[in-house]
Amino acid sequence: MACQKVFIGHDEIFCLIKILTASVYFNFKQHQISPSAYLRDWLVPLFLDHLPFEACARLWDVILLEGDSFLYRVSLAILAVLESRLFFPDKQELLDLLR
Repeated sequence: MACQKVFIGHDEIFCLIKILTASVYFNFKQHQISPSAYLRDWLVPLFLDHLPFEACARLWDVILLEGDSFLYRVSLAILAVLESRLFFPDKQELLDLLR
């Protein structure tokens, strides 16, 4: 899996999760959870369903300034913040937290 593409897709996000938060990566692998299981729910509404409006407004400003690659950086940051809560024995509990 290559991490050096300009376009960032789900495989690249999974690769970055492995590099930045290996324990989350291995937990997701164990539960067979790919970024496609939660990224769409985060990115389509531009995080509005998951963050306070004030935080979203700031994120949207940066997205307009820096482009869509910032969306993926925010996604990785959210996973890093949630890292200690991402270890459920049940796959459904984990997916519920991510959604």
